Amino acid sequence: MRTSTGGDLDTVGGLEKELGYVKEELELMPKKETESQMELSGLQSMVAVEEEELQVQATDMESLTRNIQIKGDLIRVFQSVLKTVGNYHSSEDQNGIFTQYWVHLVLDRYLRHCCTVSLSLLISPHTK
Repeated sequence: MRTSTGGDLDTVGGLEKELGYVKEELELMPKKETESQMELSGLQSMVAVEEEELQVQATDMESLTRNIQIKGDLIRVFQSVLKTVGNYHSSEDQNGIFTQYWVHLVLDRYLRHCCTVSLSLLISPHTK
């Protein structure tokens, strides 16, 4: 009968060594899976934070757009008032005293209104 040769022992030794590596890898798999899950969870949290920040920016943009539209409307109204005052001044009020008083009064009320609108937008910029 023949006994194992040196080559067979080397093969068996190599297989046992490879089996040891595979066992180590299998033992490390749960740890690697846990690490991957933690990394995934962290990335999902980052994405959620970024989405929230984008939503806040979108709301801010809507508020600013609304603010610009309101100011544009107020400017058009004010231009109309100035045009009306100018027509009145040129046709009926030669001294301009009443007109100046009236313009100051209108400007004062207009500016108070603008400040009120601006403050309300600043106080609650995220509400519609």
